[in-house]
Amino acid sequence: MAIAKNGSTATTSFTTGATSFTTGNFTVAGALSNSVLVVKVTIRDLETVLTDPEVTSVKWGGSGGTPLTKAISKYYDKMETSIWYLVAPTAQTATIYVATAATANVGCCISAEVWTGVLQASTIRNTGIGFVDGAGTTVTCDVSSATDDLVLDSAIFADSGNITRTVGANQTEDAQQRTAYAYEFRSAASNEAGAATVTMSWSWTGGTAAAICAAAFKPYVSAETHINIALAVGGS
Repeated sequence: MAIAKNGSTATTSFTTGATSFTTGNFTVAGALSNSVLVVKVTIRDLETVLTDPEVTSVKWGGSGGTPLTKAISKYYDKMETSIWYLVAPTAQTATIYVATAATANVGCCISAEVWTGVLQASTIRNTGIGFVDGAGTTVTCDVSSATDDLVLDSAIFADSGNITRTVGANQTEDAQQRTAYAYEFRSAASNEAGAATVTMSWSWTGGTAAAICAAAFKPYVSAETHINIALAVGGS
């Protein structure tokens, strides 16, 4: 079963410092096959160094909702980017809640999407991280993956300029966001089909610090598929 996006990516950005953030309503449809809710969070503080990790929890259904599992995060230069997921999310229209460590003066971007055809146990195959300093024009990370996997990334860029980020080869852009001053930064996310090694990257003009993380999600394989393979090679 191929992994496919159900609906579109929803995005929310916050420019006012806080210790938690709640998105507007997001809908997970009912009767989805082997689904996973994926939430990507980028956060930046211009005044103090963030705690590592800065995002302490993400929940589906508000502050009292169901916790997501963190796949991977990368902290660099007062910035953090992270990927969180929840298999078989409850079908409802609800908010997504992000809690942070005790740092009030931060800006935050959140994106969320639902994917179907995802393995429901041992969901993540591998992860990767990367960063560049303030002179960088490309940020990359490599993820060990496999055919039929889906690799998702989340990147954060420190500059405040209105510069478009260009997604890497073979990647499909899912989101680009920008916060306003004073916690201005850019956030981006994309996906790419799995392979032995997948390189996720973003590039731009003009130097700036950036960080990226990525995770390879495994595809769901039914018991029927396993049986058919065994019979094809003379198994039982």
